[in-house]
Formats: sequence, structure tokens, C-alpha cells
Amino acid sequence: MHQMTRRSALALLFGAPVMALAHGGHSTAKIRATAKVLKNRNRVVTLKLTVLNTASTALILEDVSVAGAEVLSTKGAAKAAGFDVIEMVVRLRFSNDVPDEFTVVLDFGEQGQAHVSASP
Repeated sequence: MHQMTRRSALALLFGAPVMALAHGGHSTAKIRATAKVLKNRNRVVTLKLTVLNTASTALILEDVSVAGAEVLSTKGAAKAAGFDVIEMVVRLRFSNDVPDEFTVVLDFGEQGQAHVSASP
């Protein structure tokens, strides 16, 4: 019951127009995602990614990337069962100053990519 309540709350949160659908319509990955900056210091950014899988089939997040940044570490679940929510913390190091807004690319392999905006 607790998980259903959590899912319901997150579903409402993701009801906003911040929706990331599979890149270019060439994929079956259907997700809604948010990226929240937790920390931004000395060109190193810590993000919390929350991903809601809106499909009945499981998705595996194979890679996370940001142009101009190196992924230092990831912590958290990378597999989202159907209609499930996963959370992940990602640390990035930017080669230059952190931009006011940047795009996080979530790569689900053969199931496609999703793009999520983040702002420090």
C-alpha cells in the first residue's frame, strides 16, 4: 500500500508537462523524468534523477550523459519494471563552467533515449 501511495504522488508530480519520450519517436521507451540539482560546486554537479516508466515492459537505463561533462558516478536502481519509479544520483564534472541549463540524456539501449532538462 505504501508503494502505491508513493507511485500515486509521483504520478501527480510527473503530470506536469516535463515529459521525456523516446528520442525521435523511433523507440518504444515511454517515460516521464525529472532531474534535480542537489549540489553544484567547482564544476561538479550532483543530480537526482527520477524516472517513471509509463509502459508495462521493463526498461534498463544503460547510460547517462551530458554534453561537456564527464559522469563521475551513479548510484541507484537502473532497471524500472513496468509502471515503476526509479531514482538515481549522478555526479558530473563539467569541463567548463556549469551552464544555466543543460540536457541529461538517458540511454535505454535498443528502447531508445530520453532527454531531461536540468538547471543548477
